[in-house]
Amino acid sequence: MSMKSRTVLLTAFFVIASTAPGRAQIIPDDRKIDWSDAGIPGGIPERTTICATIDAATYGTGMTDATAALQDAIDGCPDDQVVYIPAGTYMTTGTVHLYSHKTIRGDGPGQTILSYQGGGDRSVLDIRGSVYWEITGLDRSYAVTGGATLGSTAVTLSGTGEMAVGDILLIDQLNDGELVDPEGVEGVCTYCGREDGTRVLGQFAEITAIDGGTVSIHPPLHWTYDGALSPEAVHISASAMVRWAGIEDLTLTQTSPVVEFLIEMDGAQYSWVRNVEIERIQRRAIWLIESLQNDIRGCYFHEGIDGYGRDRGYGLLLDAYSTSNLVENNIFVSLDGGFMMTAGGASGNVLAYNYMEDSRFDDEWWLTCSPSINHAPHPKMNLWEGNIGIKAEGDIIHGSSSHNTIFRSQSKGWQSETTTTRNNAVEFASKNTFM
Repeated sequence: MSMKSRTVLLTAFFVIASTAPGRAQIIPDDRKIDWSDAGIPGGIPERTTICATIDAATYGTGMTDATAALQDAIDGCPDDQVVYIPAGTYMTTGTVHLYSHKTIRGDGPGQTILSYQGGGDRSVLDIRGSVYWEITGLDRSYAVTGGATLGSTAVTLSGTGEMAVGDILLIDQLNDGELVDPEGVEGVCTYCGREDGTRVLGQFAEITAIDGGTVSIHPPLHWTYDGALSPEAVHISASAMVRWAGIEDLTLTQTSPVVEFLIEMDGAQYSWVRNVEIERIQRRAIWLIESLQNDIRGCYFHEGIDGYGRDRGYGLLLDAYSTSNLVENNIFVSLDGGFMMTAGGASGNVLAYNYMEDSRFDDEWWLTCSPSINHAPHPKMNLWEGNIGIKAEGDIIHGSSSHNTIFRSQSKGWQSETTTTRNNAVEFASKNTFM
C-alpha cells in the first residue's frame, strides 16, 4: 500500500471517529455490564492447613479402590482446610462429593491422577447442591413489582416469605417470542429454562439486605425486565448452595466412556477448579449449571473418549442461568467444537484468555464452533475476551441469544485441508442479535 493510500485511510478513520455521536467508547453501554463481578470476590483463597493426607502406599498404586477413603477424608475435614492427595494413581468407582469450605489438592496434573473405573455415575467429582429441587419442587416465586432494570441492586417483590440475607434469587421473565425465543432447528427447547422453557432469560443474585418488600442483591441485574412479561424472583435458600469448595492440582480421567461429566458443578458459588487436567471426556469435562461467581482457571481439557458427535467430547458448558462465573487461562485441545459453551440463560460470565486447538467432529470435513457463544436460549451479557480459537459461533440449534461481546480475540476460520465445510471465523445464525 502506498503512503498516499495509508494517508487516505487514516484520514477517513479520524473523520469517522471525530464525527461519531457522543463520547467514543469500544463497547456501547447497552451491551455491557460490570464484568468485574465475575468470579470469586477477592480471588481463590489460598488454604494452607492440611486436615488429612490420603495414604499413597495403600491407594496410590491404582490397584485399590480409593473412593471411600477420599469421601471419608472430605467428610471429616474441618472448614477451610485441605484434603491432600499425594502423587500416585487413585482408582475411584463412584462419585466423590465435595462440600462447602472443603478443598482437595494433589501434587499437580500428571502426578496425582484420579482414574474412574466404576459404573455409569453422573460424575467423577461433584460440587453439587440442591438448587434444582428448590426451583422445581417448592412454590417460592414472587412477582417482581419494581426495580428490575439494568444495573439495579435492589428489587421490589410481592412478598419475601422466609427469605434471609445470603439466600439466592433467580430472577426471570416470560419469553417475548421475538428477541427471546427457545425454538430452534430442533424444535422448542422445553428443558432450557424454568416452566418448560417459557422463561429462558434470567440470572441469579445473592440477597444482601431485606427492607420490607425491597430486597437488595448482588451481582446487579444484567437486564431491564419487562413488567408485561411477568418477571418473577424465585427464592433459593443458602443451604441449597455449595460454597467455597475447591479442586486443585490433579488429573481426572476414566478408563471407559461411562461418566457423563468428570466434574459437575450444580448450585456452586464461590467455588473453583484450578490447575486441573481433564482428559478422556464422554459428554462434558465440566458441566456448570445453576451456579454463580465461580472460577475455572489454569486447567487443561483434552481428548474425547466416546466420539466427537452430538453432545460428545465437550469441554466446559455454562448452563441453566449460571451467572457471573470467570473462566480464565485454560487450554482446550482435541475436543468437539464445544470447547467453551454458554447456554440456558447463562448471564454475565467472563470467558477470557483461553486457548482452543484441534476442533473435532465425527465428520472431519465439518468445522464446528470453537468457542460456542450460544447453544441453547438465552445466554446474554457474556464477555469473551482475549481468546484464541477457530470459529466463534452462535447457533440456532435450540433458539436465541443476544447482547454478548467478543473482544480482543483471535478466530482463525481455518483448521486443516481436510476441514472443508463452514470454515468461518465468525458465524451467527438467526435469532442471535445485538452482538
